[in-house]
Order: sequence, then structure tokens, then C-alpha cells
Amino acid sequence: MRRACLARPVLCLVLCLLLATGTPARALDLLRVGNDAPSSIPNCALDIGIARGIFARHGLEIAPSIFFGSAKGQPALISGAVDVLVGAGSEMVFIARGAPERAVAVVSGQPADMALVATDPAAIAGPAWLKGRRLGISNPGGLTDWLAHLLLRRAGLAAGDVTLISAGNSATEAAMLRTGGLDAAVMDSLTADTLQARGGGHVVQSFGASVPDFAQGVIYARTDLIAQRPEVLRALLAGWFEALGLMLSEPPAAIGCIVARMGADPAAGARVFALMRDEISPDGRFHPAAMAVLAHSFVEMGTLPEPPDMTALYTEAFLPPSR
Repeated sequence: MRRACLARPVLCLVLCLLLATGTPARALDLLRVGNDAPSSIPNCALDIGIARGIFARHGLEIAPSIFFGSAKGQPALISGAVDVLVGAGSEMVFIARGAPERAVAVVSGQPADMALVATDPAAIAGPAWLKGRRLGISNPGGLTDWLAHLLLRRAGLAAGDVTLISAGNSATEAAMLRTGGLDAAVMDSLTADTLQARGGGHVVQSFGASVPDFAQGVIYARTDLIAQRPEVLRALLAGWFEALGLMLSEPPAAIGCIVARMGADPAAGARVFALMRDEISPDGRFHPAAMAVLAHSFVEMGTLPEPPDMTALYTEAFLPPSR
């Protein structure tokens, strides 16, 4: 061996380096992941998974993007600007309309982190107060729009009894409440709680108990990712639920994430985390009762003429095995 190495020193040097360093590390798979509900505490699983190196251990490099609302998030997914989108369950309607994507995991159930906020404390007496007033929503046909119509129906109010104003996102709704452009708004609970703490509104109610069967948060993947890189999608969901478990076991991590991302008050973050904790999906499964509510919501909002076959809009094939 010594004689051979003397004759071939370069080959021996290469051999020694390989023995010393082992097999070169495999490059991480890049995955572009959008989040169109940045105020949602469950979506902190993405941030925590990146910060703690969880996705890297699953072989992924995550390139995150934030979009405020489905009006920006869904076009990014449909156009291929992102591979995966964490959004609202109401966005499954895009799949029914032919968007090149499928729902691959449920993030959260009841809309416990959505709230009705009003400028007048008298609104706490009941939603009938809304008659003749201006109610803000994020986007027509979206979750806040559907929750607003649900609220009106249960209060015995017709659509024409209230002026619905599309503000685009919760931050704009909050600004319009402060300046008198709105009398009330349906928005995420984090913004609502922060607004109330700063004297800009009053939280009238949370929507969690209003819709016991629901899928508020859902993860979507492009169909080309599903077809061409299924192992990458499996790795993402494995990392997601690992990060989610860590988040649930370490509430300060989740609260710190949402405070840093949204500039929220830590006390507000803690209160909303307490609201949402039991609604976070531990396994990502699509429950039939929740899917039925979503299917009928599309008809109620006029976004589809009849309820779609929801089983054609999602797949559970990439979820980690249930524990």
C-alpha cells in the first residue's frame, strides 16, 4: 500500500480525504412556501420549523413568503410563484374551479381566532346592533365574508340591512375602525385583541363556537409538486407536524413568533394562543363534517352553484402516520 501511495500520491490524497470526511452531505431541497394568514398562530409552525432547523433535518430549505389574504396568496400559488400555500379552508373553492392545486393538510378547525369587533360598546348586547351599520370584511367570498353572512342570518338580518365593505385585510379594517370608516369588522382575533387593548374597538364575540365543524386553516400544494416531488411534500408535512408539536409543548415559542411577526402585544398573543390551542389539528386529517360545512358555504356565498365533491379537492396521502 505504501509503495502504491508513493507512486500515486494524488489518488492516495483523494482517498484519504474521502475516508476522513465521509459521504458528501446531500443538498437540501428548496421549497417555496407562502403564508396568506400571517396573523394565524398555528402558522407559526412554519417559522418555528425553520428557526429550530426542523425542516433542514427533513432535507428541506424553506423559502417563505407572506401574503395578506387569499386575494394575493392564491394567485401566487396558481402562477407557480410558490409551491405550497398555508391559507384558509375557504380557499378550497379555487380547486373546485380548476386551480392546479390540492389541499394536503388541515391546520386548524373552528375559527376560534376570528372575532367581531365594534367601535360602540353597545354592540356587545347582540349582533342585531349591526342593522344600518357598516361591517368590514377582508375579501368577498372569503372566510370573513362567510362569517359575516352567518352572523347576519343568525341575528335575523337580511344582507341589505348591513353595508358590507371589503377592506382587504385586518390591518386595513383596524385602521378604518379607528378613523370612523367602519362601525364593526370581522377580523382575526390577534388584531381584534390588540385593537381593543389600545382603545380602538371592542371585541363583541369570537366565532369559534359559532362553527363547531370547520377547517379554518389548510395547507395547499401545487399539483406539479405532488406529481413530480412527492417525497418533498411528505418531508414538509413531517416537519410541519414536528414543529407543531414543539410549538404546543412550548407556548412561549408560539407566542414569541406571532408577537415578532405581527408586532402584537405579548399579552394579546397569549390570549389568542389560549383560544386556538384546542383547535390546532394534531394530524392534519380532513373530517367529513367539516368538509360538508365548507361545501355548503360555497353555495351560500354564491361562489359555486352546488356543493362540490370535497373528497376530490384534498388528499391525505402525504400526511405523517397518525400517532
